[in-house]
Amino acid sequence: MYQREQFSDALYSELRPIITEQYEKICHFKHAPLNPNLAVYKKSDEAGYLRFYTARNDEGELCGYATFFVIGNLHQMDSKRASHDSIYVLKSKRGFGHQFIRWMDEQLKAEGIDVVFHSVNALHDFSHILKRLGYEKVETIYSRRLQ
Repeated sequence: MYQREQFSDALYSELRPIITEQYEKICHFKHAPLNPNLAVYKKSDEAGYLRFYTARNDEGELCGYATFFVIGNLHQMDSKRASHDSIYVLKSKRGFGHQFIRWMDEQLKAEGIDVVFHSVNALHDFSHILKRLGYEKVETIYSRRLQ
C-alpha cells in the first residue's frame, strides 16, 4: 500500500528505525551522527515543496519511504522538477521497489511534474531498477570530505 503522507513528529517516530538502518547501510561519510533537520522538512511540507511517500504492508507497518523536493527549474522556468532526497526500503521487505518508484512517478506526473531526478548511492546502487523504468543516466556526482 503506497500513499503520500504529511511529514509530522508521529511519522518521524515511525520512520526513525528505517532511516537508522539506511544511515548504517549507505551513509558514506559517518563522521557526523544521524541528525535530520526536522524543522526544514516540516516547513518544506507546509510550503508545498516536499513530497513524502510511504510504503506499508497489509498490517499498516512502514516498510519504506521516499522524499522528493519539488521546485521549478531555475534555468527552464516552464519545467517543474522533483528531486529525490531520500529513498529506502527495509532490507527485510525488499522486492517491490520498482512498483513503488513507478507509483511515485504516476503521482508526480499527475501534479504536473515533467522531470524526476534520482541520486543513486554507490553503496546502494538501484540504477538497474531505474533503467528498467526508463530513467537515463544524466549526471555523475563526486564528493570529498574536507574535514
